[in-house]
Amino acid sequence: MNTTQAHTKHVSIGIIAWNEEQAIQPMLASLFQQSLFSGLSKRGLACEVVCIVNGSTDRTAEVAAEILTRQSLEHAHAETFTWRVMNVQERGKINAWNLFVHSFSSKQAQFLFLMDADIMIHQRDSLWNMLRALENNGEASVAVDQPCKDIGFKQNKTPLEKLSLAASSMTRAARGQLCGQLYCIRSEVARNIYLPKDLAACEDGFIKALVCTDFLRHAVWPGRIQLVKEAAHTFEAYTKPASIFKNQKRQMIGQTIVHVLVDDYLKKLPLSKR
Repeated sequence: MNTTQAHTKHVSIGIIAWNEEQAIQPMLASLFQQSLFSGLSKRGLACEVVCIVNGSTDRTAEVAAEILTRQSLEHAHAETFTWRVMNVQERGKINAWNLFVHSFSSKQAQFLFLMDADIMIHQRDSLWNMLRALENNGEASVAVDQPCKDIGFKQNKTPLEKLSLAASSMTRAARGQLCGQLYCIRSEVARNIYLPKDLAACEDGFIKALVCTDFLRHAVWPGRIQLVKEAAHTFEAYTKPASIFKNQKRQMIGQTIVHVLVDDYLKKLPLSKR
């Protein structure tokens, strides 16, 4: 952990990791290639990088600490960031999200980045463009990038891979989509959200429902989520039938829970209780 306090922390970056000993090294390499650090430096601002390792049984925490230590010594703009690795015993992305948003992230931070530890951030300006999108658009509460499946870069794709890519294209065509693998959210909005522990795999759907309705005060307004076309990340796609089925099952369970919470339970509560 480094404790340099260079400037006001404008941004807090939360990386949620579970048994990502192999994936976290290239992920962090792609993070520290981002122009976000030089952009903040020019403005006299800073950020923090918080890696929340939850319930891991491998060396994810140690590997992350080694890389972050090296970056704090060698990075061209090391003065603009601090870092911490938080090793949480309880496994689960929901718990890790709640801890980062409500306990671990700096209270100074006006914007929070949430990202998975097994993605690769593309385009050097991705995070900077996402941050600037929120700074320049007062109506948007969340900025999202374009998620790209790794199989999209293959020359010879199997029929199942082509189907998977086609399904993703249809999903991304709708406005107001939120991919939980990487997004930037205003801290004042995020800190009004506490994710239910049993939300399964649809925390992004729950966040979207609350953000796009200003906490269920009106009909869905997709403009609260801004797609930044000049930003993208890559993730490993499910290609085996069993994995696809398991993922779809989780999604269906999660969507059902979100539906019950948003359309029934929460709407019956006073705004302060929501």
